[in-house]
Amino acid sequence: MDNLKKLLSFESDVEVVGTALSAEVAIDLVRRLTPDVVLMDANLPGVDGIKATQVIASEPPHTPVILMSVQGDRDYVRRATQAGAKEFLVKPFSGDELAAALRRVNQLEKLKRAPLTVPVMAPALTGGDGPSTDGERRGSGQIVLVFSGKGGIGKSMLALNLAAAMARDLEGTTALVDFDLQFGDLGVMLGLDASRNIYQVVEAFPNVDIDFINALMPEAPGGLRVLLGPPSPEFADLVTAEHTRAVLQILQGAYDHIVVDTDSHLGEVTLEAIERAGQIVVLADLSLPAVKEARLALRVFNRLGINSERIKLVLNRADVSAGITAAQIESSLEIKVAAKLPTDAKTVQKATQRADAFVTLSPNVEISQRVRELAVSLVPLHAAEEARAAQTGRKAGFWSRQSAG
Repeated sequence: MDNLKKLLSFESDVEVVGTALSAEVAIDLVRRLTPDVVLMDANLPGVDGIKATQVIASEPPHTPVILMSVQGDRDYVRRATQAGAKEFLVKPFSGDELAAALRRVNQLEKLKRAPLTVPVMAPALTGGDGPSTDGERRGSGQIVLVFSGKGGIGKSMLALNLAAAMARDLEGTTALVDFDLQFGDLGVMLGLDASRNIYQVVEAFPNVDIDFINALMPEAPGGLRVLLGPPSPEFADLVTAEHTRAVLQILQGAYDHIVVDTDSHLGEVTLEAIERAGQIVVLADLSLPAVKEARLALRVFNRLGINSERIKLVLNRADVSAGITAAQIESSLEIKVAAKLPTDAKTVQKATQRADAFVTLSPNVEISQRVRELAVSLVPLHAAEEARAAQTGRKAGFWSRQSAG
């Protein structure tokens, strides 16, 4: 405690207004003093710092908390973030690191509470090879959203490969957006520079347009452009439904296909993206927890008035023997399975090692074929016919006649 006060005594813009040796005292002081930022140790007697952070973050005025601990593994950081911590410091840290964290969290909190206004769309530009900026097609791009209520079953991998399949097999331009704001992995999976990301939209808002957003979107293998999530979990809360709406609206005016990866939590950003999506892919596997989460998600979508025709249920690792069948899942969820993805660890691992999509590296293996077929089924009929024709070597009209028969 004394060491921290000594470190902060050298910072002219930082004032320590209170100290506490237990979580209970800390919570009481925060309620009475309403500080700008709370610096919380995770290891406290009695109630620990994570539980205290949860209490402080949940009560108005929702004072931001920086949690510090000697433990710095990913699971512990995730617990801290889920409790509401805005930043996590691993001991030991320097005075400069501590001061920088305090200033950063305070600045982000001020930015978060600043009033938002309607985004300003820049005048449309014409020409060039990239995404269209023609005002006549504003809002015409189709959004495909990938959701799973259970983490760790391949949601981001599916979103990445759906986007890559669209970029490969369909006419037009494709964008991939990472709205898994706390723990999105698309940048790592594709080996992309994460210095350009959606947080810069927050900083510039409302003065954002397609040129600004395109400048934040590196090109991934296969030609698709990617808008990455924030660089650190504590920035996630700064991305709001207003930002989400603006970003998707702008991208719809420039890209033909937009694939959105989402958080497993149905927060305001995910719900806003769901409202704007033309098609929603719900991913599950042959496990009871995944099926349970899929059922809850479908129930929420029904309450939101989302037409069931917009929802596609996909089973990952559908060939694994798990005591439950695809037919039983269809009966339980009252929805047909749109695609069954086989287990193919070798193909997926190869793609991961090369920071690419498996539909690009191995387009003809079974898992890639199933994802490519799913991608085609998610687009409007005329585009799907052209894509199927390209995959089979037939003309679109011939495919159309054969299907109609």
